[in-house]
Amino acid sequence: MSNWTASRLPKVRDGLQRLLADPGSALRASLARSGRDDTAAQLDHVARSLGVADLYWVAPEMAALSVGAAETIPQVRWTDADRPSTHGLLVFDGGIGTLDYENVPIPVDAVSWGPHPQGLLVSYYVARGRLEDQLAERGARIDTTAVPPLVPIAGQSLAVDDNWQDPGELPDRDRTVLTTLAAAWALMQQPTVIDRVPVEVERKIRAAYGRAGRGDPEVTLVELRRQYRLSGQPPLDPDQPGRHYKHRWIVRGHWRDQAYGPQRSLRRPTWIASHVKGPEGADSLETATVNVWRR
Repeated sequence: MSNWTASRLPKVRDGLQRLLADPGSALRASLARSGRDDTAAQLDHVARSLGVADLYWVAPEMAALSVGAAETIPQVRWTDADRPSTHGLLVFDGGIGTLDYENVPIPVDAVSWGPHPQGLLVSYYVARGRLEDQLAERGARIDTTAVPPLVPIAGQSLAVDDNWQDPGELPDRDRTVLTTLAAAWALMQQPTVIDRVPVEVERKIRAAYGRAGRGDPEVTLVELRRQYRLSGQPPLDPDQPGRHYKHRWIVRGHWRDQAYGPQRSLRRPTWIASHVKGPEGADSLETATVNVWRR
């Protein structure tokens, strides 16, 4: 996706924020050519939100799970209770598919969010490395002084209230990205499924923050906590009456409308992770595993 990793995300965020906030930057000028009257105000808003955003780096397997879980997420919502932080910038290592922007499929590698007068403003980004690869095939190059490692693509404002929304009601262009984001948020609230691991930010970046009188920059790595395997169809044991099984098998992960909150009176989609069923000690039908790795 890029030649930078989670340890450099604070510097990437700061550079992006400066370019978006600077009225004279080439990046801002190119984004302003959209012709919308509110473009400047939107960019100012995104820049301010990025300045206070919590930073997350989603490991490849967690990103893949978010994409897969998004396909069946039953409902979505955008309240403070549903988000891991009020403002955030989340990078999906490996990306989460493409966004159809002006009839051109653009890869999406990161998403930021923050409160907005219309509710919640969500912005989408592509890694500069992807654009560099595409242009290199045509013999062209990107001016890296004007184009940040994360390039804004588009954004979407969302209504924020306590009512759950059917994913089918989301705009067609944005549905895949937004449901993946909602799935990632839901998974991040489930410590049985994921781990949040502090990332050691590069020493030079920490030193620069110290000289500027800023607190130590923080980045959270979000990765799967357990191994995931595909589900199989368990065979019945013909020698036993009723539904007795002679093998153990994996139940594919799925969403459940889970009770939570005061007296368990509230409900929200909760991901039920893949798990093993069948008699203890029996042979497993599948042995292939997927292990979490970090860059």
